[in-house]
Amino acid sequence: MQTKTLQSGHVVKYYNDFEEFPVGRRPYLTRYLSEASELSLTPDQLTQTLGALMQYNLAGDSASVATGLQNLYLSVSAIQEGYEPDALAFGVLLGEADGKPVDDITAEGLKQLLETIKPTYAECHEIVDAVKKNSIFNENRISLALNETEV
Repeated sequence: MQTKTLQSGHVVKYYNDFEEFPVGRRPYLTRYLSEASELSLTPDQLTQTLGALMQYNLAGDSASVATGLQNLYLSVSAIQEGYEPDALAFGVLLGEADGKPVDDITAEGLKQLLETIKPTYAECHEIVDAVKKNSIFNENRISLALNETEV
């Protein structure tokens, strides 16, 4: 496991290698990463989504407009509820926080943990992106969630 001191001063240990990553956590990680990839949760992402919807509409692509509007609705709902799947993916990667094991990887358990340790958006993405990159290129070719590689 890798250790990182967050800007909030809390110390976390996270799984950086799939050989040590518990198998039971993988479905949670896959779910949260899948949700994060489909939702627009930042102002920039919302702007990009609206721009894409306008382009689909101009092109007469009603199926893409319908799908985009459904995703936009889900995104706005997630924002209103404070649901952050990218932060939850970060939480699933944690083995310890301030020396205590991270055992509750349900959405509610992770939300409570994240409220306590207060990672920044950048810290969450830095660690998740590093783990995804590490898992793609490891010698056993085991892939992480959305970054499937062929064996």
